[in-house]
Amino acid sequence: MALTKSFVFALTTILSLAGSVAFGQADEIELTRAVIQTERQAIVAANLGLTNEEGQRFWPLFREYRNDVARVGDRAVNMINTYAENYQNLSEDTAEWMLKEFVEIEKAKATVRETWVPRFREVLSSVKLARFFQIENKLDAIVNYDLSESIPLIQ
Repeated sequence: MALTKSFVFALTTILSLAGSVAFGQADEIELTRAVIQTERQAIVAANLGLTNEEGQRFWPLFREYRNDVARVGDRAVNMINTYAENYQNLSEDTAEWMLKEFVEIEKAKATVRETWVPRFREVLSSVKLARFFQIENKLDAIVNYDLSESIPLIQ
């Protein structure tokens, strides 16, 4: 699976802006997320091997699915921003909220995937569906790895 330079650039940009929402850069984050979404779609297209018929049915579902994923991602961005504002002097209450929110976000991610498997199965074979989630997993792993490098440990 080849990553494009613009995907990596967009990812690096969004990660560098992760704690900047409070300083008026929310529009830049949204624009960068849109670029990442476009690049993600190109990577999925290059690696999924859809027929024209499959593509006509798959891409509208993909965009809906990514919107559902983005809503969960919004929660994660909110949690990261809260952490960025508080990590040097994190209160017990904020830490407790973050722990609960982290678990809830992970559950929400799993629920989104579980909800979408049957919908995607209507247009993709099991092999292509498994490949799709494998691609998604790899892209998410890259995002999470890069994000983890930019987030310091709690003091």
